[in-house]
Amino acid sequence: MVSPWPAALALSVLCFCGQAGAKVVSNTQISYYTADGTTPGAIFRALLKGGPRVGGAQAIASISTRAVQDGGLNESNGGCVIADYAIKLNFLIKRPRIANLGVLSAADRAKWNQLNGFIIAHENQHKQIWLTCAADLDRRIRATTAPSCKQLAGKGQAMWKKMLADCDRKQRSFDGVQARQLEALPFMKRARSGAD
Repeated sequence: MVSPWPAALALSVLCFCGQAGAKVVSNTQISYYTADGTTPGAIFRALLKGGPRVGGAQAIASISTRAVQDGGLNESNGGCVIADYAIKLNFLIKRPRIANLGVLSAADRAKWNQLNGFIIAHENQHKQIWLTCAADLDRRIRATTAPSCKQLAGKGQAMWKKMLADCDRKQRSFDGVQARQLEALPFMKRARSGAD
């Protein structure tokens, strides 16, 4: 998923879907890239130059999610149930670091720290949205039965696809709100004003 606003935070959600199969497991990896510069404007340009590309657009941070479900189907008593169902979410976050914070004035460092805190909270909220979507699906899928395992596999796959689409919409909506908040942050205003 790509945020509609270039040159800011963006979210990339990549879903590799496994077989329809009880638990939600997540793993997060964080990588950093370094931005050089001695002023907010120069640092911002370095962020865009060295930052991730999401859907071809420049971004200052990104989060990719790999979502996989797994489980088995058990026939018993004339019906079928899903057994050992699990959803695994792997998050890969890329975010910036300034090469030398000491080159900024105390006021600009405070503005950067506020922006950095915003980026971290933004990424964590994207993770929380995914975790909530997955936990909801986990509850619903474990309660689902069908007369045959073929029917249950079809139901499970349809529920998975719907969860991915619904969660994607929630992520995009969140990004839309956050885009305005990001641009209102003092570091962004200062950097965009050409503070060099």
